[in-house]
Amino acid sequence: MICDYCKKRVRYPDSLLIESGLNPEEWREVPLYEGGGCFECGGTGFRGRSAIHELLDLTDRIREMILNRRPTSEIRRAARKTG
Repeated sequence: MICDYCKKRVRYPDSLLIESGLNPEEWREVPLYEGGGCFECGGTGFRGRSAIHELLDLTDRIREMILNRRPTSEIRRAARKTG
């Protein structure tokens, strides 16, 4: 997570937003932040961690695939088909 002690708002040029795959019309006014680095974060600009989670709604078919130890790619494909 960005360090709260040295966090500052930044504005990126449209060229960088485009290079990052973002539409400048949508992202130009979205507040973006960077950590400059300070004593509290050891100069990294980051302090603490946050987990990223993904939820999968278990249908009977998906549950059976997991129990039968089907490959992850196959389970992912079946999950996408069911929405």
